[in-house]
Amino acid sequence: MHADRLIADNYTFRLEGAGQVRTIDVDLDIPQVDIYVTQLTGSITIPVLGVATPRICVGADIVPANLPVAVQLPKLSVTAVEAGQVLVDAETVNFADLSMHSKDR
Repeated sequence: MHADRLIADNYTFRLEGAGQVRTIDVDLDIPQVDIYVTQLTGSITIPVLGVATPRICVGADIVPANLPVAVQLPKLSVTAVEAGQVLVDAETVNFADLSMHSKDR
């Protein structure tokens, strides 16, 4: 997918290794971004009506030979998003409120 602007408030990275779990929380604002995911789940807000759909899941098998394929969707908002194997391609990434938390497993 291509987005003119991706805003991800309260975005969380979870990293596991060496007996620890690290969580990184950040607010992201990314202009002109191409997003490749194997799975995307969320609630879509229908433009103009402001009505949210039930959570839906869209999945795709992505192999490197298929990466240049772009899907164009109308302007929409997606909330409570969960994604699998995310690849983001953008020239600029703006961020705020970066914090990291660690704990032993």
